[in-house]
Amino acid sequence: MESLCSVEASLVAANGVDTLQGFQGGAQEDTCGNRSEAILLHPCSTPADVSDVDCILNCDSESVSIGANNPEAYLHLPIVNSKLDRFSLLRNLPSVLNFAKINLGRGKKLLVCCNNGEDISICASLAILTSLFTDEGLFDDGESFSQTCITKLEMRRRLVFICKFAINARPSRGNLRQVFNFISSGSVNSVMTSEYR
Repeated sequence: MESLCSVEASLVAANGVDTLQGFQGGAQEDTCGNRSEAILLHPCSTPADVSDVDCILNCDSESVSIGANNPEAYLHLPIVNSKLDRFSLLRNLPSVLNFAKINLGRGKKLLVCCNNGEDISICASLAILTSLFTDEGLFDDGESFSQTCITKLEMRRRLVFICKFAINARPSRGNLRQVFNFISSGSVNSVMTSEYR
């Protein structure tokens, strides 16, 4: 992979500067006074753009050599297009969510990337956004997900949000279907109940 054409899911901890609803606020507080993360999705196309991220979720078929000191900061999942393998993304979504949950729970910034930043990384980001964040875009470790019935309309609303910032996004119908099937089947619950490492 020559460059990390990707979608950066910089899911910023309590000192975050942007929110899901328009990138205007800082970290948000819920009704209990807990500070939550804000989400920022933005495309990046060069390795220099990853200098401000804490961990990388690489969804490309090729691994990238990075100077990470911490092996928990980099996860390579060789996910292929749905035309080559109809269930590649579906099989890897538990690992995607587990990696995101662990690192975002620790307040780290996460970069989700694939070979072109148009399909697989968008779908992985959609799964993360849908499963681990509230409707308002606050990271809640998946607590609100268990109380929400995710419909295709809700998935589309979140995808439209991602596409506002990843303007070259072109997720395939097959990969979107895999994300929806994973989320609507209840498979997310096994990831949500897993403990942090």
